[in-house]
Amino acid sequence: PFTSEAPRSFAVTGQGGVPLGATAVTGNLTVTGQTGPGYVSLTTTAQAVPATSTLNFPVNDSRANGVTMPLTGTGTMWQTYVGWTRSTAQLLFDVTGYFTP
Repeated sequence: PFTSEAPRSFAVTGQGGVPLGATAVTGNLTVTGQTGPGYVSLTTTAQAVPATSTLNFPVNDSRANGVTMPLTGTGTMWQTYVGWTRSTAQLLFDVTGYFTP
C-alpha cells in the first residue's frame, strides 16, 4: 500500500511491452482499499503534496481515471497519495499505450 504523502517512483519503460525510448504513456489509474479520502497525483518528480490531482476519491470507494502522462528521462513516473495522516491506499496503473519520438 501507498502511505499518504510518501511519493514512490516506478519504472514504466522496459515493462509490459513499453519500449525503452517511450516518452509518455496512456493508461488507467485505479485506487482501491483506501483507509482515508484524498487524491492521487502522477508526476515526473517526487512531491510529498503535489498541487494537482490526477484522481480524487472518498474512503472505501474504488475509482479509476484514464490518463496520458509524460515520463521522466529515465522512463519512470512518480505516484503520490495524499490523504489523512497515516492513511494508506492501493494504487494500480495499467498502461494502454505509449508515445515514442
